[in-house]
Amino acid sequence: MSRHVWRGFVLAALLAPASASWALQDSSRGQSWEAAFRIINVQGDTYEGNNGAKAETDSDVGWGFGFGFNVDENLSFAGNFNWADLDYQGTGISGINGSTFDADGELEISTLNFNATYNILRKSFTPFVSAGIGATYIDTNIPNGLAYPVCWWDPWYGYYCGTAVPTKDETDFSYNIGAGLRWDVVDNFFIKASANRLWIDASGNIGHPSFISYAVDFGFRFQ
Repeated sequence: MSRHVWRGFVLAALLAPASASWALQDSSRGQSWEAAFRIINVQGDTYEGNNGAKAETDSDVGWGFGFGFNVDENLSFAGNFNWADLDYQGTGISGINGSTFDADGELEISTLNFNATYNILRKSFTPFVSAGIGATYIDTNIPNGLAYPVCWWDPWYGYYCGTAVPTKDETDFSYNIGAGLRWDVVDNFFIKASANRLWIDASGNIGHPSFISYAVDFGFRFQ
């Protein structure tokens, strides 16, 4: 899904009720808990390392869920878990003779973060801003050792043994900001649309890579 199509979908999800008078009703979300399921479109980008090494990721759709508490009509806190698999193509540099080689694979990214959100209006329809910190796990699926035997219980085939190959992965500190629109459709159901940016404090030469994403949340509130 292209960036422009996704932006249009996100805006359409919330801009439709903006002209309705009932969208400006006072909010009743204060002192309530909420849980949400989210669809995320992570945008592709190009990341450069030392000596000409680089990787380019494709845009893809991911998923997530969150659980939070509305302190009042403006302020809320939530924990969120998001994940996505991004295809990538890259150029690597040999550490032996400096020659280049092409590489491609799938980048697995999952993030657990804790966010603070400020709803600008005390209304059922409001813009909001958010910021948070957390940890992001990245698995490059690049082999990082010899294969080893593993056994597990498969729900379909029963006890099964095979081999697994360790891959280059790491968990890093991350932080994020976002902005969007929230619509409390009824007392216990809401929709949010947002644009977000995540920075990862990664090791190695890549520095602080970032990912831009667009998300739509479908959630339920309860006391």
